[in-house]
Amino acid sequence: MEFTTSTGQIVRFTNPLGNRGYYRGQEVTVLYDPENPEFAVIDSPVRWLSWIVPIGFGGVLVVLGIDDLRKWRRTLSQPGGLVEVLGLLLRRKQ
Repeated sequence: MEFTTSTGQIVRFTNPLGNRGYYRGQEVTVLYDPENPEFAVIDSPVRWLSWIVPIGFGGVLVVLGIDDLRKWRRTLSQPGGLVEVLGLLLRRKQ
């Protein structure tokens, strides 16, 4: 693939996400580093979709962590809860 920078330099590059779905002569938006234009990528929805999986997985972990914290808080607020929590922690270390 090739594009012309804002300074008029013609740059050839390989799109790291592949060239499927694009045809010769098609106009696309290219994101590049002005100081090193060979580091370029076509701006497409596929590029943004690659963030959905890690963000979704992180969101699930946050929800599970908050749920666990609420359970520990409930346990600690009960009479004898601190002793129960300390016992659980000691058993985990063994």
